[in-house]
Amino acid sequence: MGAGRGLKGAMRKRFLIVATLFVVFAVCFAVLYYFLSRADATDLVAGAVNSAPSDDADKQLRALHQGAPPCLRYPQAVDARESEAAAAMLLDADVDRTTTAALVAHYLDWNDASERERHRLDKTDETFETLARPRGIVDRAILYFARRRLRKEEEASMETHRARARDTWASLSSEKQRAIRAAYNSHPTAFTLTGLLKVMHAMSVNSTRRQMERLAPKIADYARTHGDLPRSLDRLGLPPQELRDGWDNDLRWENSDGSWQIISYGADGAPGGTGDDADIVHTIPIAARTADAPATPESPCGLRLPAATTIKRAELDTAFANPDTLQHRFSQSA
Repeated sequence: MGAGRGLKGAMRKRFLIVATLFVVFAVCFAVLYYFLSRADATDLVAGAVNSAPSDDADKQLRALHQGAPPCLRYPQAVDARESEAAAAMLLDADVDRTTTAALVAHYLDWNDASERERHRLDKTDETFETLARPRGIVDRAILYFARRRLRKEEEASMETHRARARDTWASLSSEKQRAIRAAYNSHPTAFTLTGLLKVMHAMSVNSTRRQMERLAPKIADYARTHGDLPRSLDRLGLPPQELRDGWDNDLRWENSDGSWQIISYGADGAPGGTGDDADIVHTIPIAARTADAPATPESPCGLRLPAATTIKRAELDTAFANPDTLQHRFSQSA
């Protein structure tokens, strides 16, 4: 009897020890989970995404794609010609840059639906898995525990964009919807997240050039009516929106080396620049008189003569009355 009670007491002690250790472990895990799940992983994720070089991460992400390329989740460098062609199709269908930006969530959902069967994980899990591989154990733990919270935040943000995209899509005519679908089916890589930035830039450039081309004949009509080129584009009497470029900045009207030009300062709205910020210039091939640029006469054979060769009728009569004066007049202008 005494031996049995001793055995039971020993088992009870062991059970209490195990239970205590389990409770301590559970409490430690709960505390660790609490702090790690609420750790600010935003900077960590951003640092991992923006860290250079990112070629290895890109290769790992693309390797997750099963099947023939292209991968619409993790595309390689988007061909500028694809973006320009997609932008031209959208502009031809009278789809502007603002509408395209509002539909980004639609395009990304279409891409995700296309890629769902060719990836073993969803995009968020794949991205976190790839980001966590080269990190230290603490950073990996933070990424692991923060994944669920960041997924919820991302989903909440995306749902807001999806709602906006649904409203925008529903507001479009069936013709525009078909045109957008046609552009997407023809150039799917241009509708990835990176490709869309190029598409919208190409749309801004193309719409700016088209706006300049529409202004050119109106400037010519003004010159024919008034005998002068306008000193500013406001003189054309057009709505303000018709005098803006694809980035909603005012178009410039400047005289450079004797030729008049319509100028857009690009995405940054400042003179000069390269790439997306490069200036767009449209020269107006009109020889019309302005206050700053007096009329230049042309000979019957089309040769442009110096302004000093213009002779008024009274001067002509006087000159023919005195041939020496006529010779002197022309020798001055030569």
